[in-house]
Amino acid sequence: MHFHLDNGLKANADGRDILVDGIGFQPEFDMFENLPLASGHISNGRLHLGRSSVPWETYPIPPDKPDDHLEKTYLTQIQAAYADHLHKPINCSDDLPQTCRPEYAKQREYFYDAEGMRRNLRDVIENGEQEFDALKVDLYDGICDICASDYADGLLRMRATLSQAAGFPLSGSAIAQFPSMIKAAEKKGLCHMLVNDHKLEWVQGDE
Repeated sequence: MHFHLDNGLKANADGRDILVDGIGFQPEFDMFENLPLASGHISNGRLHLGRSSVPWETYPIPPDKPDDHLEKTYLTQIQAAYADHLHKPINCSDDLPQTCRPEYAKQREYFYDAEGMRRNLRDVIENGEQEFDALKVDLYDGICDICASDYADGLLRMRATLSQAAGFPLSGSAIAQFPSMIKAAEKKGLCHMLVNDHKLEWVQGDE
């Protein structure tokens, strides 16, 4: 059963509990007006909305062996960015100097933070996938010019774009109004998802 975020917030504003009071999951069209959204937060494995809460799964840990289905495209672009920066072929993390490996591993963590958020939104909130996609569109509009600027190499482009993303105030989805849900890590992970979507690239023309 999916939690309809609009309904839950409206119920909380009226002093009711959507889980206890048996409120239906019908769509609401007066999106979040006059509701204390900043009180929504994630803690102890649950998404709390006023008096109501729903399970919020811990984000997945990157597997030792990258998942080609999820990761091949954005990791190929990260490897191309390092190759451009280091002036040497980089085909996997083992080709990286030791000094670069922590940053590379961190990018995978960012991706899985965003992937974990996507899965939770899909599983517990009605229209969660659409809300997640709206976040990606909003973030893209906020960082595309930074990514398209001139840089000495692809790694500098990636770092500048991720830095811009981390501080960009998302507003394209009502989900963005929960301050503890979308932190810098999730925003950086969304950048890698945009690479998967072929919306961003760190090294132009890389395959």
